[in-house]
Amino acid sequence: MSNKKQNNLDKIKELYIQLDNCYSVKGCDNQKAATTLNSIINRKKYLEPTDKNSSSYVDCKKFISHYVLSLKSKEHDYDEINVEQINKIISIYSPEQKLHLIDLFKRELNINGYSDQADQLSHYYEKTRLDVYKNRKGWKSYLIRLSLRFSYKKRYLLYWLLVSFVVLSILLIPNKTFALITFKKEAIAENSFLNHFSNVVILIFDMDSDVNVKPINFGGVILMVLGKITFLLFIVNFLIRRIFDKILK
Repeated sequence: MSNKKQNNLDKIKELYIQLDNCYSVKGCDNQKAATTLNSIINRKKYLEPTDKNSSSYVDCKKFISHYVLSLKSKEHDYDEINVEQINKIISIYSPEQKLHLIDLFKRELNINGYSDQADQLSHYYEKTRLDVYKNRKGWKSYLIRLSLRFSYKKRYLLYWLLVSFVVLSILLIPNKTFALITFKKEAIAENSFLNHFSNVVILIFDMDSDVNVKPINFGGVILMVLGKITFLLFIVNFLIRRIFDKILK
């Protein structure tokens, strides 16, 4: 065993003794406990893997709890909660572990009255969820990644809506050679292209009119079903997650 590794092990033992001294019959010195646990985590990352069964991961969960409690006991202003510092500390863990740690941090903040700071973690939470699925293969993982991108980066949702509108408009252009559906339109504008796009908008927003789409063969049925599934997968899923985030925060 190298001298550097042995020195780290000896220092970690000393830090655990200091951590034990943080607890007394009068209560726990949360600030000192958080500082000591942070030092332990920094030293352990050179000595052991940071998997879910590692003592470092357990220490990090304790660190988060003590960190939030120390802020409350010292009556810090909300601005003094260093979200970036926490994210830097948990960056050494796997995406799955980071997701659980961020979730723990959010819960601890909400429980102790720091709901505004818990909201700040939503960005990191969504980004980490995306990281979890980045290395997973299969069409299910691909769809989940795509859905999460819309939630994490709003511009992706805007791009998708724009592309969907253009594709839908093209599919609804009358085509005698490759006819799958019929698009019943109303006379909205004199220009044929403007009239077509206007009717597509009316169809999308389900305005009170005679504008409608009907399949004329099995291919048309499949096309309409895929369109509904796509809508439910991305738009409804996005809205439901946002609603639950507000309810459960």
